[in-house]
Amino acid sequence: MIFVRFREVKGRRMRRKLFFYAVILLGAVFFLETMAPDLWVPAAAVNDEKTSLHRGRVLSISLKDDHWNLTVLDERGFRVRLNLYEQTGEEWKLVEKTLEYRALLKVPDPARNPHCFDYRMYLRSQDEYLTGVIRKWKFSYDAGEDGLRHIYGEYKRLLYRLKFAFRETLPEDVRGMVMGMVFGDVGGMDEDVYEDFKKNGTAHILAVSGLHIGILYSIYEKLSGGKIGYKSIVVLCLIMYIYGTLSLWRPSVVRAELMIGMKTVAKIKELRYDSLTAMSLAAIIIVAANPYVIFGPGFQMSFLAITSINIIVKVLPEKFPQSLAQTIAVSGTMMVYQAYVFNHVAPLVFLVNIPVIYLAGIAIPLSLSCFTAFWAFTAAGAEFTGFISVPMISMTRMLIRVNSLLSFGGHTSFDVVSPPESLVIFLLTALLFSASEFAGILRIREQKGRLKRMFAIIAVVSLLANTFCYEPLSHDEIVFVDVGQGACTHIRVSKTDVLIDGGGSRTINVCEKTLKPYLLKNGAKNIDLALATHEDTDHIKGLEELEDDKKIGDLVTGSVTGDKYVLEEGVEIRTLWPPVVNGKQENGDSSCFMIDYRGVKVLVTGDLDLDGERDMVRYYRSRGIEEELKADVLNVGHHGSKYSTSDELLEAVAPRIAVIQVGRNNYGHPSEEALRRLKAHGVKLFRNDLEGAVGLDIAGGRTGGRMREVLDGLGLGTLIEKAGLYVWFGIGEKAVIKHIHIMISED
Repeated sequence: MIFVRFREVKGRRMRRKLFFYAVILLGAVFFLETMAPDLWVPAAAVNDEKTSLHRGRVLSISLKDDHWNLTVLDERGFRVRLNLYEQTGEEWKLVEKTLEYRALLKVPDPARNPHCFDYRMYLRSQDEYLTGVIRKWKFSYDAGEDGLRHIYGEYKRLLYRLKFAFRETLPEDVRGMVMGMVFGDVGGMDEDVYEDFKKNGTAHILAVSGLHIGILYSIYEKLSGGKIGYKSIVVLCLIMYIYGTLSLWRPSVVRAELMIGMKTVAKIKELRYDSLTAMSLAAIIIVAANPYVIFGPGFQMSFLAITSINIIVKVLPEKFPQSLAQTIAVSGTMMVYQAYVFNHVAPLVFLVNIPVIYLAGIAIPLSLSCFTAFWAFTAAGAEFTGFISVPMISMTRMLIRVNSLLSFGGHTSFDVVSPPESLVIFLLTALLFSASEFAGILRIREQKGRLKRMFAIIAVVSLLANTFCYEPLSHDEIVFVDVGQGACTHIRVSKTDVLIDGGGSRTINVCEKTLKPYLLKNGAKNIDLALATHEDTDHIKGLEELEDDKKIGDLVTGSVTGDKYVLEEGVEIRTLWPPVVNGKQENGDSSCFMIDYRGVKVLVTGDLDLDGERDMVRYYRSRGIEEELKADVLNVGHHGSKYSTSDELLEAVAPRIAVIQVGRNNYGHPSEEALRRLKAHGVKLFRNDLEGAVGLDIAGGRTGGRMREVLDGLGLGTLIEKAGLYVWFGIGEKAVIKHIHIMISED
């Protein structure tokens, strides 16, 4: 008895240790990436100078709206993400083929605005390092494709052919939903339907996860009668390998399959299986293979969900059904995660998840069964009969309808600003610790002092973690937001947020894709005042979309000389031009705004052209008030067009810094003429297309400067700046993390 009890205690300690080691590993990877960015990036993964010929093996292919995404293993030993716009209907033939292609390979962009979607890190989390668009391509024969390699290639091509052929048999209204549920491929899903699932907090059923693998394993167990033998293990491995291939080996799939493998081994060896231990070991294996995986939402959500199930379910009342207990456990932690990452909170997520997961638990097995039946019909050379898929289609439609009804037109969820990283880490860690076995033992033993110390340690670690996530631009008073080919200036005063212009596009919703994520992730739920320089799409459409979304308090167009907007004592916006507006504003009579932020002046000129600039300068010069045009920073007119930024304007404004708000475009912006004029006047230039968002830290020019003097006196200033530990201060004249952060003062 003593020996058995000792083994149980030792086993519990080992489980806790392995979980602790996994957490330490994740923290170490995060810390190392913060201190030494690009640490694990292959040295050969660098930008091409021009379109070049490349060679590699196609590992996978997926459909994304109007193009195909190919993951190619470059002959230099790293993976590349390629876009292929040529549609032949037989793209599956590319899989596991050696391809010669011409493309301009580039390192993908990081987040264009602070705390927003980081495409570079997203691809790295999938072990991909360069991107490009295929211009020309052809198959390249490789002797290595003979033998086993050829057999493996035929196997994968068969799976992809079946997957895409099965997709074409589905009605359009359920096609994207079924492909999302079964394979995690939401590229063809209706945006409104997908948005309903996101806002309801039920989008996890569209990301292949442990739920899907668990269903497969349950089916396998029922078919095998729970017996473990050589044949049944081979069948299980084959099922899991096929499904892993079809779902592109997403982290959640790898995690679930590793855990099932450990469970099977434990059953064979008659060992006790512990889910938390298996999860910890799976995390260590996955991170060892690709450290960047921890930055991917798929990995984060998968391991947060399984950790919640393993820890929180145990403290819930035993009378709760297991499915309900798991739903409650996952929903609680996911609500915090969703608020931080997706800026949505669905208070009814507990209730909504119950029917949606129940229906998904029926729809997913039906979909998998239909795919299997389709495979069998194809192998037999028979035509797949539509009546077989009727139950699956009906159940999928019901799932979509129920989820839509439970969203109540979007009224069951609401937008929230991203909570501070320290608060998110503290809430999740404190919640999981409170529900843990260790905390339970401390409560039983009434060791309140030790409990308090543990919570204090969690709080300190959370605050330190906030230091490594700190982004200066999120606290800058003025930010030139990167909205692509367009203009947008964000002014922050205490609790007041103002936008001058908001970008805009004829093809995409800039509000949903760029503006709203930027605002919510940087502390602005609503815009109190929006000013439009003029009515061009790339200046006003984003503001109109924000207004439609009820995110703007007051939208002003047609502002004229003399109009003034006082935001706070010492902070105001004055309209310098035009004297009058007749009809629709064109470039020549764009409203020009002078932002006066406690003595620091920023001039925003919209799309004012050369004639308009000269008229404005003459207007103020003739009245002897040319000094009113002087500014520290110039938001360059018309995105750096050759028809703006005249010598007359530069002489009158005399800016120290200029910002060009421009994105990738076919207009030739910014022009060489405008760049030469800015250089001739000695103006320091920053550009959205090169640096992303540009921020002005005005108050930090004084308080941050004093803090830097203190740190320098202690010999810590340079060390802290190089390490990227900016804490809550603006340290240094220019701090570069992912964007340009300029410290400026009236001095």
